[in-house]
Amino acid sequence: MKKILLIEDEPRMRNLLVQYFKQAGWETLCADTGASGIKCFETKNADLVVLDIMLPEKDGWSVCKTIRKTNKSVPIVMLTARNTDDDELFGFELGADEYITKPFNPNILVARIRAAFNKSTESKQVLSFSGLKIDVERHRVLFDGDELSLTKKEFDILTYLAKRPGVARSREQILSNVWGLNIHVNDRAVDSTIKRLRGKLHGNYLTTLRGVGYRFDAEF
Repeated sequence: MKKILLIEDEPRMRNLLVQYFKQAGWETLCADTGASGIKCFETKNADLVVLDIMLPEKDGWSVCKTIRKTNKSVPIVMLTARNTDDDELFGFELGADEYITKPFNPNILVARIRAAFNKSTESKQVLSFSGLKIDVERHRVLFDGDELSLTKKEFDILTYLAKRPGVARSREQILSNVWGLNIHVNDRAVDSTIKRLRGKLHGNYLTTLRGVGYRFDAEF
């Protein structure tokens, strides 16, 4: 049974979501503060985190950042009343996989979580190129023998492009495959993430195609 860590300080919202998750066949661990959420994540085995931002003690930004320091692969779904583009972009930059604003349809949330679970259990593989090795299962990237520290979105974009070397991908394709079809994020999210990723790869592998998008180029 999949286990969800729900970090939400509103009792009515927490109880509602627990019922929906139970109907979906998932177990729910609950925390009502940012600090207790971090402690629960460190001591329990959660398969996914649903995280509010406006929390007592530590806000959701801090919780997400703390989790991503030790776990790059666990899916994180931010569920919040903060609905500006800058808030969404900041959430994704911290490593969130989904950003859903309140009010919301619980059935849509369940569908998003199910999609995140399916994505996290994709086939295991290692992508190897000259000077670069991407271990999809272990969420590790080795560049010239050294392990890179990548955010979740940096890793997902790199993996998405590297699975089809030489194939051009538009920003819209990257957004839909990495952020999701129903996520309202503008092209800046793709460009800024690839800019950071390219810096970590010392300018190698990622080619910008003006007016088209991006392409992964490397020798096997």
